[in-house]
Amino acid sequence: MQSLLFPMLTLFSVAAFLYCHNPSNLSGEWILDDKGTITMHPVVAGVASIDTHAKAYEEIWKKDYWGHDDLKDRKSHKSWRPLCTATYYWNRIWAGGVE
Repeated sequence: MQSLLFPMLTLFSVAAFLYCHNPSNLSGEWILDDKGTITMHPVVAGVASIDTHAKAYEEIWKKDYWGHDDLKDRKSHKSWRPLCTATYYWNRIWAGGVE
């Protein structure tokens, strides 16, 4: 336990310092991939007509990272990351929505 105390204390101290330095950073705009993968993915954004969590997980496994239906589609980035997309979905459920 003693060997973990110093790294944990250091990590907490750095995080606290960064938060206190500029707390508004936590409520900033969506940037880079966030805009496409979180706000435009129909399952993650909550705009798909899904009535159960099981249906949501099924849709997550069918769609690519960006929310396109078919990985062979020209619009698809050919990026398939269902576990990452599922964590975005869980965060939306936990936080109560996507802003």
